[in-house]
Amino acid sequence: MCEKSVEWSVVDLERAPPTGLDRIDQTTGGLDGAFNFSPTGGQNVDVYVIDTGVDVNHPDIKGRAEVFDVTGEGLQDLNGHGSHVSGTIAGTKFGIAKQARITGIKVFSKSGKGANSNILRALGQVSALQKQRNRPGVVNMSLGGPRGSAQSDSVISKAIQALTAQGVSIAVAAGNENADACGSSPAFVPEVITVGAVDPKNDKFASFSNFGKCVDIIAPGVQIESIAANTAGKSKFLSGTSMSTPHVAGVLAVLMSEGLSRADAEAKLLGTATNGVVKGNLKGSPNKLLF
Repeated sequence: MCEKSVEWSVVDLERAPPTGLDRIDQTTGGLDGAFNFSPTGGQNVDVYVIDTGVDVNHPDIKGRAEVFDVTGEGLQDLNGHGSHVSGTIAGTKFGIAKQARITGIKVFSKSGKGANSNILRALGQVSALQKQRNRPGVVNMSLGGPRGSAQSDSVISKAIQALTAQGVSIAVAAGNENADACGSSPAFVPEVITVGAVDPKNDKFASFSNFGKCVDIIAPGVQIESIAANTAGKSKFLSGTSMSTPHVAGVLAVLMSEGLSRADAEAKLLGTATNGVVKGNLKGSPNKLLF
């Protein structure tokens, strides 16, 4: 009698990980002080962080990160937001896809603000880089703003659709206004994976998180530890759907490093999410916790 072959793989264990990582590697509630991860997770995958830049010298990502600047302020991350996000995606200690490469595209200055035109330029740059590199790609957009005119909504939608047609997966923050995510851009765009926030310590839906039918999945976003930029290796804690989104981007990078296409990786991401464990009033959001 011949049985179907099943492929096994190596799994490593990280002790005392950040709480976000601790929560997403199990379907049951609570934290167990460990994170099971693939030692090759994210290998040969580029993750584009459209944000405030990246501290490429932080030891958690050093040697696997680069930055392009469209603001004119320079390559340094003077705000710290983009570096924190990058650590959750790909950091050796703080990250999920520990072999992924980070390409930071700096669209926001020290203030954490920037023009919509910078975002469009960044998306165009991702497209060009993907054509050159010909590797799997993921975009993290821990950013957003109110939707604009029909014309401006159409422009951002078309730019995103062009990237997804290239096989790039895009994770976007739902927003932190405790409002309908469908009113936020680019969270409203159907082709992105829009991410709401949960507290990983108690599985409660975050009070600040945007919500509704435009949310696709929920991930840890309360008191998340990751890279503190320009501190020679220190960390800090931040909260927001900006912190939830890189958890999703990291998982997508791991899935794509296993050979899955964008569509298949996103289907597996949503299909394997833990259903029904997020507590509180989700206000129309799917009760799907990242796993």
